[in-house]
Amino acid sequence: MTVVNLYSYDSVNGTGAVTLFRDGNCSGDSAYFLAGEPGERKGYNKSDVEANDFSNDKLTGVMVPYGYTLTIFDDDGFTGSNATFQGMED
Repeated sequence: MTVVNLYSYDSVNGTGAVTLFRDGNCSGDSAYFLAGEPGERKGYNKSDVEANDFSNDKLTGVMVPYGYTLTIFDDDGFTGSNATFQGMED
């Protein structure tokens, strides 16, 4: 994983955030990335991900809040293979 695209979870401030994890079962070191305004796409490139102390290609788990969609890409610039995850209701 090199770049992150987050579409509109912070229940206090009304701003969504996805959490990325280095270890399986959503454990270990993590970093969170805030969403933009509702309906707005918020993109994070490789340097943004690394600035959050999350190394390239170390993703093993994600938490995506209900109502949000996360797309991750293999290459910088939102290119390469990708996978999309949608937050599910508990």
